Amino acid sequence: MERTQKIEEAWAWARKARRDTLRERRERLASPDSPFKSRPGQEEAFEKSWDASLALDTILSELEAAHAAARLEGVRRTAARFRDLAAEFLFWFGLTCLAALGPAAACVMARAPDPILRAAAVAGIALSLALAAKTARK
Repeated sequence: MERTQKIEEAWAWARKARRDTLRERRERLASPDSPFKSRPGQEEAFEKSWDASLALDTILSELEAAHAAARLEGVRRTAARFRDLAAEFLFWFGLTCLAALGPAAACVMARAPDPILRAAAVAGIALSLALAAKTARK
């Protein structure tokens, strides 16, 4: 995030510098009749300001590319975190379901009197096994 902010600050600086260079060129160095021609005696400064604006254009394009790459890197990191989180969730969910199969089968075989009681037994056993597995993993 800090890298992205620094790139944005550099981009803002380069954009302002380019805008100031073009404004100076238009207002002070360009001919009032045609903005693409210099005033008499200002030819050298006019060309230097044009070169400076081209250099700032190059800097801006590089900064924009770096900014896009930094944002893409952040998106990739977030996607990888979500992928890892989903994989871990699926692993523990599968392990819990597998662990709950035995007690659930025992409740069904014992013909527990109520389906809600059987579901509560399965959920309670699954939760306790998941908590035990998570605690043991740490």
